[in-house]
Amino acid sequence: MLDSFAFTESPLFRTIVLMCLAVVAATVGDIFMSQGMRAVGEIRITGLGSLWRTGVRIFSAWKVWIGILLAATFFFLWLSVLSWADLSLALPMTALTYVLNAALAGPFLGERVSGLRWLGTLLIFAGVVAVTLSADASGSQAAWGSALKP
Repeated sequence: MLDSFAFTESPLFRTIVLMCLAVVAATVGDIFMSQGMRAVGEIRITGLGSLWRTGVRIFSAWKVWIGILLAATFFFLWLSVLSWADLSLALPMTALTYVLNAALAGPFLGERVSGLRWLGTLLIFAGVVAVTLSADASGSQAAWGSALKP
């Protein structure tokens, strides 16, 4: 099935697919990490004993572990992408985590995302689209349609 989408032949398509997976992993990891840390409660370190107790509380929270696992998933996908894609193309794609975090913060964390935050988020999204359209993953200029053609 992946061959029908020229997954291995088009570095740009491969970059987009893996970066989308990486962004989802990072964002869902952020949500779990935030939920886990809210369950742990505010951290106040007053000495070595409280540092130890805090560490035990943090690493006893299963949502923190899921967040760590998803952060590691992002990291290994990121390493894979960096093995072929230009950093100047791939790095801006990580900013899509801001967009997805803004979309998920309300439903999963009960946060209110203001209109101004949404405006900033949309500007970030527009920047990611502009960078992605500017070149293929090898750095050469390419038309969007021809870069994704099977």
